[in-house]
Amino acid sequence: MLSSLFKSILSVGCALWRFKLQLQRWTLFVTSMGVTLLVFIQVIMRYFFDVPLYGIEEVAIYLAVWSYFIGAAYGAHQKEHISASLVDVFLPEGLGQMLIGMLASLISVSVSAWMISWSWYYLSWTFRRGTVSVDLGLHMGWVHSAIFLGLLLMTMYFFIDFLERLFQIFQYKKVSSKRETL
Repeated sequence: MLSSLFKSILSVGCALWRFKLQLQRWTLFVTSMGVTLLVFIQVIMRYFFDVPLYGIEEVAIYLAVWSYFIGAAYGAHQKEHISASLVDVFLPEGLGQMLIGMLASLISVSVSAWMISWSWYYLSWTFRRGTVSVDLGLHMGWVHSAIFLGLLLMTMYFFIDFLERLFQIFQYKKVSSKRETL
């Protein structure tokens, strides 16, 4: 009974995880295509018809902000974010390299978690003030929520990476202690 309940919860969790990743990919595609299309339309309107389209730059910038932060989160999930991997060059494979990697993951989690608090304050300030964009009067909460959501996702992915590295170290120590007893 308990085993089947656990399997059901796990299966729902996995489905939600896949849906979240699919939603991130979809958001990246839509925002990237939107920016491309808007810039293309603006170039055609401005240089061929000599008629600037009002507010198009504003919408393109806001789509780009969503693309940047969701893209950064997706890059963190794929472990393709920017990192300085000089440790791989100087340290031989083994526990030292694993510990440095875990420390780097811990720093990433800490910094991104700290940035979440700042982005939350910024987002809540935006909603309290009712800040709107200059050209189109769009509520800036829609734009600033991308910062908060992107950092929230990045922190979650960095935390998962930290846990994976921590478990790898425990596995490494377990295997190396078995070798010493042989």
